[in-house]
Amino acid sequence: MRLNKRAVSMMVSYALLVVIGIAVAAISYPYLKSIVTPPDFAECPPDMSLSIEEAACNRADWSVSVRLLNRGLFNVTGAFIRFAHENRTVRDQINRDREIFIKGTSDTSPLAPGQETAYVTYQVGSLGYLPENGSFILEVQPAVYKKGVLVPCSGKIITQSIECISTMIGWLFQDEPSPIDEFSCEGDWDDANGRGCSNIHDTLWNTPATAAPGSIATFRVNYTIAPNYKWPESNWSGMWRNNEYFSYLSFSHCWDYPAQDKIQFTVEINRQASPGYIALSCYDYALNGGLGDWRELAREGDENQFYNLLFYEEGMWWQESS
Repeated sequence: MRLNKRAVSMMVSYALLVVIGIAVAAISYPYLKSIVTPPDFAECPPDMSLSIEEAACNRADWSVSVRLLNRGLFNVTGAFIRFAHENRTVRDQINRDREIFIKGTSDTSPLAPGQETAYVTYQVGSLGYLPENGSFILEVQPAVYKKGVLVPCSGKIITQSIECISTMIGWLFQDEPSPIDEFSCEGDWDDANGRGCSNIHDTLWNTPATAAPGSIATFRVNYTIAPNYKWPESNWSGMWRNNEYFSYLSFSHCWDYPAQDKIQFTVEINRQASPGYIALSCYDYALNGGLGDWRELAREGDENQFYNLLFYEEGMWWQESS
C-alpha cells in the first residue's frame, strides 16, 4: 500500500501544533491567572500593625464607631472592617466600598506610622443577625495594593469584643460658659470700634469681635464635660467670616474624658501677620510628649484683614445619653 507522504506530513504538522499549543497554555496559564485573578491575601511586612484605639456600638440605631492607629513602621493603604455576634465565626464587612477611606470620607491617602483615623461610624442594622443578648466582635484587617487590587494582609487581623448598649439621646446647646467653666480674653481687641472680646460670649450672634489693627487677640474657653455627654456627636460650633458657620463633629484628639474634665478651645485673630488670619484650635493632651499643646482645627487668611477677620459667637452642642 502506498502512503501519501503529503498527507502524513500534514498530520504530523497538526499534531505538532496541538502539542505546542498545549505546552504554551501550560506555561502561560499560571502567569495569566496571577495577573488576572487577585490573590486572596497578601504577605505584608512584619512591622505593619494597626490597633483599635476606640470602639463603641450603639443598639439604639445599630451603629458601630471605631478609631484606628497605625502602630507599625509602614503605611497602611486601607482596612477591611468586619462585625458580628460573638457566636458567629464569619463576620460581615461593614465598610464595603470604603476600605481605602480610613482617614476620612474624601481622603484616600495611606495612614502613615503614628497617624490615627477619624472616629468613623458605620451602620450595621442591615446585617440581619443581631441578637439582643451577648457580646459582639469587631475585626480589623489592614490591606495593601497588590497588582492594582486592594488585598487584605494575611496574619494581621486584630479583634476586640464590644457591648452594644441602647441609649436615649438628646441634645443640649450651650452658647455661654457656665459658672464652673472658664474663658479669657487675651491680647489687643478692637474695643474702640465696638468689636471687643465680650461680643464672643454675649450670646448674640450678630455682634462680631476682632483684634485691633496690627494686633493679635485670643479668646480661650474651657467647657466642663459632664459624665452623660457623648462624643463624637458633641460638637463645637460658631459663626465667623461673613456670617459663615463652622461645626466640628469630631475632635477626638482633644477629648480626654474622664482623665480630664474639661475640653478647651481657642479663637486667635491675627491682624499683625500679612495676610491676617483667624485660627481655631483645641487642646490636645497627647501632644508634646504627653505634656499637651494646642492643635489647630482650621485657619482662614484674608488679605483685607478686616471684613473677613470677624468672629461672632461660639458654643457647644452636647449630645446627652440617659
